Amino acid sequence: MTPVTFVTAKHQADALTGSGQPTHSSWIDDSLSRMSSMSSVKTQNELEWYKRDDVLQALLAQLVNREVWVSAENYVSPRPRAAKGDSDLLNLMPTGGICSVYASIESFSNPLLLATEKVESLRVGWDFVLDVDSSLGLGEAKRCTKAILGLLRNYDVHSVRVKFSGRRGFHVLMDGEAFDCFASRSEFLGAYPIVPLQVARFIVASLRPNDRRGVEIDAAIYTPRHLIRIAYSLHHKSGLVSLPLAPDAIEQFNLEATKPVQNVDVDWDWLKPKARPMEASKLLDYVAKWLQRGKPNRRGLKVLTRRLHKAFSRSARNPPCVQTLLKEGFSTRLEGHRNRVLFAVLTGIRRLNFAITPGELEELNMRSERPLPERELQYQISYHMRRPHAYPFRCEIMQSARLCPPQKCPIGRFMRER
Repeated sequence: MTPVTFVTAKHQADALTGSGQPTHSSWIDDSLSRMSSMSSVKTQNELEWYKRDDVLQALLAQLVNREVWVSAENYVSPRPRAAKGDSDLLNLMPTGGICSVYASIESFSNPLLLATEKVESLRVGWDFVLDVDSSLGLGEAKRCTKAILGLLRNYDVHSVRVKFSGRRGFHVLMDGEAFDCFASRSEFLGAYPIVPLQVARFIVASLRPNDRRGVEIDAAIYTPRHLIRIAYSLHHKSGLVSLPLAPDAIEQFNLEATKPVQNVDVDWDWLKPKARPMEASKLLDYVAKWLQRGKPNRRGLKVLTRRLHKAFSRSARNPPCVQTLLKEGFSTRLEGHRNRVLFAVLTGIRRLNFAITPGELEELNMRSERPLPERELQYQISYHMRRPHAYPFRCEIMQSARLCPPQKCPIGRFMRER
């Protein structure tokens, strides 16, 4: 049985690094040959693909604060580059032929300064990506991708997105905010690339042998300024769209049934990140334990065990203040504190992944002794859920409302130790 291959930076042969050309399997060449009537690399429809306004807007939505790169046969765009509008992106593309559009896994305050400034000083975020590739057939890549999704669900990670890579595999993506379990934003940013790399290794090691058969998962993706083909980009060799997929549609997806590019519709909902801070806390906890059991001095262990937010535990998702609020609702004793408590709960939902949903908060308000006005509640929920970054959680609000005895609160204990 062929085991999974975890490709490292040393072994990577990819146009992104200039170290060689990827090996083309006979399987993919045969598949593309059978599809020539539908997906010829240089059909007129494909040449017109990037002229579609919805496609350009979908690409630009993924390029905010990202380094962008364009690759085609016998052409690569210069680096670093950024694209804030249609003309910026179109000017990077060659005048003829099919090209691929890539974006950095990291986000930067100003990608254009990457030529002169340190990457770490410009990094403002990062994502988690698994590049699942198989030279044996799309079936192996499907099986591995579905197994990865099932594994992540077991660790309470649900905001996972999947897309067809454009050639012979799938990309599994998560917004980096799900991994923001750290004591400060700077520590979260500094956790790249060690933490996502160790998470990827843990996932590969956790897969069953049959699910890993004939599959390569690229570890070289976790290097500074690495790039990945974005959704709705064409693959410049196959002419196929890197197409977003619903998790339950992976099994039915096949190259033969891929729609001609002029019929592909943009899934705007897929493009919206859905991760919440600390969503991957359980996963990171198990990664740390796995590293401890393996090699105590293994790279990344100190980052996970020393820097992780101590409100990381399951008990911190349901602290005494939330338990009291769920029991009593917005009671008369909260008079004068209700709006501030609502603010604290909503920041706790976003920042600390509190075990209460906005919908449950609405139900709680309806059955409370002194409910908040429905319009005010809806506005606050909408405002907090739309913010790109959550406000810091303020434990003192709960304490001043006498909802939380500080000596019993894991979050309050963390605040004091900090």
